[in-house]
Amino acid sequence: MQLVTFGEIENIFYLKFKSWTKKKMITEIMNRII
Repeated sequence: MQLVTFGEIENIFYLKFKSWTKKKMITEIMNRII
């Protein structure tokens, strides 16, 4: 079993956070349009 490095965990969280903020921004824009 390979141990996941802290950097990898950080990258995963960063990517998830980025995708989450993108979705949030898209919903914000959609709400303003509607």
